[in-house]
Order: sequence, then C-alpha cells, then structure tokens
Amino acid sequence: MAFWAVNRTPGMLLLAAGVLGFVSSSAAPPAAGNAYRNAEFGYRYDAPAAWEQKVDMPRNTSAFLGPTEQGFTANLTVTVYAEKVETTDLLKFANGFKVDHARVLDRHKCTVAGEPGYTWRTLLTLPGHPPAENRQVVCVHNHRAYELTFTVGAGQMNKGYTALCDKWLASFGWLKPTSPLLPRNKP
Repeated sequence: MAFWAVNRTPGMLLLAAGVLGFVSSSAAPPAAGNAYRNAEFGYRYDAPAAWEQKVDMPRNTSAFLGPTEQGFTANLTVTVYAEKVETTDLLKFANGFKVDHARVLDRHKCTVAGEPGYTWRTLLTLPGHPPAENRQVVCVHNHRAYELTFTVGAGQMNKGYTALCDKWLASFGWLKPTSPLLPRNKP
C-alpha cells in the first residue's frame, strides 16, 4: 500500500491507495451531479454535493475533493484491487493495511452494500502535513477487494463529516464489472 501526499491549493490532500501495478490514467468523466459510476470495476456511489472529482488518478481509484478546513482538503477515495480475493481472506486483507505515522482509533466489522467488511478510524500525523483523520472500509465482492476511504482534518469527523461519510457509504452499490480479475498469486 502506498501513501500519497498530493498538494492542492490552499490545502493538502492525503490519499491512502494501493496501486498494485495499475498505470495512471484519467478516471471516467464525472457523471451528472455527483453520482459516480465505474463500470470497469463494478461499483457506484453518490459523492457529497459540491465535491469535485479528482480525475488524475490510477484507473482503479476514484476520488472526490471536498472543502478545505484548517489547511486540509477533505477527500474520499475508492480503490479496487485486481488480484482475486476470497471473502474468507477478508480479515487477513484488512489487517494488511498499514500506514506509517498512523494510529488506529477504532476497528470493527461492518456491511457494505450487503457484503461483510471491516472498518476503522485512523489518526494520521505525517511530518510536514496537517494532522488528518480517516475512516476506511474494506470489503470483498465477486472476488474483488474494495477499499473505501474518507479523510478529513483532525477533529473534523465529529463536526458533520461522520453523517456525510455514513451517507456516502450507504449510497455505495454494485455494478457488473467489465474488467477481468488477475489470477491469485500463490506463495
């Protein structure tokens, strides 16, 4: 898993994303309003109103940028992993997410669009960047791992962003993917 710090005036955008060999390319053009659809990787969601799609992402990742508060730009991402994953591997997969300079605040089971998953909240303190808090969710659907991340400045999650994150997660749903799975790596 790579940790990206990307400048966006006037704040900073922090994205946790696993690239796994995908080549960067422009994401699909924004849908009408903030209804995002990704037929290639088989998912959909409604981004918060007035948030702007970040289109220069790897093709397996979608991202939207929200308001900048206290020097940090709120953002959300969805990253889809191409290697075949079994639902029984979910806990192992979720435990594999490690980020330097992060402290896990809470972790528990959840459901995403009818699929079992794990969610956790993390406090991020990267040198040279404003502190941030994120909520990550990992689930498996049709042998694909999906990582959903919602990140805001530290202390902002309880100032209306928790409800916004919950609404975004509730809008998440499945489409039939058009891209093939990669074979599962054998140790």
